[in-house]
Amino acid sequence: MIKRKLPKPDKKKEEVVDEDKNVVKLYFDPAHYTVMENVGQFAVKIVREGDLSKSIAVDFKTEDGTATSGSDFVGIDEPIIFACNEACKEVSEQIFKTCMIKGQALKRSLTTIYSK
Repeated sequence: MIKRKLPKPDKKKEEVVDEDKNVVKLYFDPAHYTVMENVGQFAVKIVREGDLSKSIAVDFKTEDGTATSGSDFVGIDEPIIFACNEACKEVSEQIFKTCMIKGQALKRSLTTIYSK
């Protein structure tokens, strides 16, 4: 067995500078929802992480997947506003209980973040 002394790590190299401290991350929690067709309404949770010091608005939109807006669910296209220090929002979605077929899906998107 050969033993070799490794140099001590340079502390300056180990420091990680958070250049993204002003970055805001938004995501759905959970990322995937499965609901029964007779659920009617259910809440979709949007989580905000990162810099919470400013209020922001984000465009929330549902889109047709295998389910169709108007016949299977109520389409949504509206801004969601997060106040300062607000980390979570819920959006209510509505499914038409007589129209959804097992396995149908709709798409959700968060786009265009506006800082206030």
